[in-house]
Amino acid sequence: MPKPRHPEHFACGQLHAALWTLRLLAARGRTPPPPEDFPKKEQPSTFLKENLAALDNLLQATVRGGAHREAAVAVFREIPDLLPANGKVPTGTMSPGQQNAFADGYRKQRADHDERFGDILS
Repeated sequence: MPKPRHPEHFACGQLHAALWTLRLLAARGRTPPPPEDFPKKEQPSTFLKENLAALDNLLQATVRGGAHREAAVAVFREIPDLLPANGKVPTGTMSPGQQNAFADGYRKQRADHDERFGDILS
């Protein structure tokens, strides 16, 4: 895969998807948003703040046990690799190119998680 044009936004999209996977592993009845639903002028930090309950989701998935626990631990361990390389979550509103990079990162990570854990995410 070629290097994304906006790597920080791509990484934040992947991180957002990983945090969503933790939500799905914690409880049934949730649906992650499609990448097309992300507002173009939104800040990546806004999406990530909505998911900062990830630790609680990890705990809930751990209590569910079995495959949910194993998958949640695997996703949680991925998170350091998904952080933006510059160490900062972008706070400005996204340009169309940045929004596309965010959505592409999200789409890629959701597809990976669906492939690996799809049978227990619904």
